[in-house]
Amino acid sequence: MGLCSPLRAQSFTAAEIAQVDRIAAEALADSGVPSVSIAVVRNGQIAFARAYGRRSLTDDALASPDTRYLIGSISKQFTAGAVLILAQDGRLSLDDKLGRFLPETTAADRITLRQALSHTAGYRSYFTLDTTPLEGRSPVAPREIAERWGRAPLDFQPGEHWDYSSTGYTLAGLVVEQVAGEALADVLRQRVFAPLGMTSADDVDRRGLTTTDAQGYSRYALGPPRPARPIGVGWLFAAGGLAMTATDLARWDIAAINHQLIGPASWADQQTEVKLTDGSASGYGLGAYVDQIRGVRRLHHDGSIDGFGAENRIYPDARAAVVVLTNADFASIQFSLADQLEAMVIEPEAPGTRAEAAPRRPSPPAPDPVGVEELVIAKALYEQVRTGSLDRTRITPDVSDYFSATVSADYRASLSTLGDPASFIQVRRDLIGGYRASLYELTWPDRKLIAILRLDQEGKVASFVIFPA
Repeated sequence: MGLCSPLRAQSFTAAEIAQVDRIAAEALADSGVPSVSIAVVRNGQIAFARAYGRRSLTDDALASPDTRYLIGSISKQFTAGAVLILAQDGRLSLDDKLGRFLPETTAADRITLRQALSHTAGYRSYFTLDTTPLEGRSPVAPREIAERWGRAPLDFQPGEHWDYSSTGYTLAGLVVEQVAGEALADVLRQRVFAPLGMTSADDVDRRGLTTTDAQGYSRYALGPPRPARPIGVGWLFAAGGLAMTATDLARWDIAAINHQLIGPASWADQQTEVKLTDGSASGYGLGAYVDQIRGVRRLHHDGSIDGFGAENRIYPDARAAVVVLTNADFASIQFSLADQLEAMVIEPEAPGTRAEAAPRRPSPPAPDPVGVEELVIAKALYEQVRTGSLDRTRITPDVSDYFSATVSADYRASLSTLGDPASFIQVRRDLIGGYRASLYELTWPDRKLIAILRLDQEGKVASFVIFPA
């Protein structure tokens, strides 16, 4: 494992540095994730920055603080920031109806930019499966996404519910380009990245990763890390296509703490959760989940995309932030590492106080009764993938594409030796994005796996994945 020197003089103590070195090394060793890059803000300044592991398994290249990673949906914070900048310029308003800019979209006369940015508009997200669908490997124009999903029937009436939707961000990005008269990537470079000194930040949806960037990895069942399959140009527009170093993402966090680029009122718009029409909480602002930890206000967002995982947490009132970037879409060590770093920068509450942290995401509805049909299908699929006998007549082309020869071999090799699970239990069942989705726990005396099944409206298998709990 490679260990790189800090990017700059740091305020972490020797004991704290040793603690981070230890937890990072353990996380990589236990998970098989190739690398992780960490940046911590304390007292409004970057206090720690180190990278661990290998940015590429192909050439055994070590990660460094200068290594860029895709940040996935954390990119949404920047699209929201571009909208807020244009609002402060007086060129649009968060409460403008989408009809002012994109009149052809569904309910454009009733849906506001604020609702599009807070996932309360009712637009169905264009990717709701657990793996990128087959069409996601080919290029697409963002306007095609807007025309297909932005004109589709709403999942709910604007403002009535919260449901995560990248479609809303595609629409918001198109609004930015229309109002600014230039590409969203250029707006971000000129109005955000350059002023904040974020020299590594770029739109790699448009430009692509380079050989010096972290290379993304996927894992199939319990198999070895494999190079992640690329996503077609255009699909990540405005919603997940940015790449940068951990320290540059920390510079954005510092801007949020110090109210740079835009004024306090605009930052308050971004950092305050949007209320639903019945007055209930959504748990989400504009590109950030909003909650508390140890009595301290917290803004956070994760980024999970083919080959990469990221977590960004900002504590504005404590003038602190935590950034964890990985080049793997499995194991989710970004969350466990962020939890441990968070405990280092946010002081425990005074004795006698016990404020529980709010959930990472708004609480989902209670699970429906067990779906007998789905459970039978899930058990049959598990048996098929562990024996290499997948019945492709009952799966969609997306699932058939996912279970390539390599993926199928990894599932079979890693699952066939486990034997029958001691239990195979359905723990969740919902309707998500038009799919019947169900989640299962498979247990053995020494391990637990998670399986997720999604069925389309015709009852065909639209997605099936297995990974460690």
